[in-house]
Amino acid sequence: MSNMSNGTNVMPAAAVIYCRVSTVGQGATGLGMAAQEARCLAFCEAEGLTVLDVYREVQSGTDDGRPLLAEAMTLARTRRAALVVAKVDRLGRRLAKVVQILDGRSPVYVAELGRTASRLVVELQAVIAADEARRISDRTKAALAQAKLRGVQLGNPRWADSIEGARAARMSKADRFAAALAPTIDEIRAAGVSTLSGIAECLTARGVRTSRGGQEWTAKQVSRVLARL
Repeated sequence: MSNMSNGTNVMPAAAVIYCRVSTVGQGATGLGMAAQEARCLAFCEAEGLTVLDVYREVQSGTDDGRPLLAEAMTLARTRRAALVVAKVDRLGRRLAKVVQILDGRSPVYVAELGRTASRLVVELQAVIAADEARRISDRTKAALAQAKLRGVQLGNPRWADSIEGARAARMSKADRFAAALAPTIDEIRAAGVSTLSGIAECLTARGVRTSRGGQEWTAKQVSRVLARL
């Protein structure tokens, strides 16, 4: 049985890869992210799947509000592609969220389990991931409580600065990308293409890469670029 969420054994022709790490430090160094991406790319190549885009998100798996995951799912749904992750816990560490994704309209493949893994196996892995997240949380709370009793000053005063610095760097990079793309978008508009989807198709046809290096543009991505101009 396939581990597709829609229960069919028909293999899609394309895939959207989603990678996630939990901390800014991991995201900045690529630690873990590169390994996930390599594993997913190898899976897609072995299964003959064309990769439409790769989404890389730095956010906790216990947080359901992950915008890049939502964007990846939307692209997979609109292009009738599969959503591919390296491990089940990359989808999240809350069972309800993982089940919601599996129940969606797009097939979901977990590279480490292979295409033939059953839905039951995927859900069991999600249960294990959720239990691990709870154990980590409990151990962290207990350790912090003990440290507080010993009079240790909790918190890293540089943490907020590092978060703000990383956010500012992302914003600056996005602004530079939008500015560099502006002449191309103006040229497309001048040719009579005015809709977001139309501009997206033109950018894709011209071989213009997305901000994350993807080959396929979506209307939502175009909208974000225009908002920065």
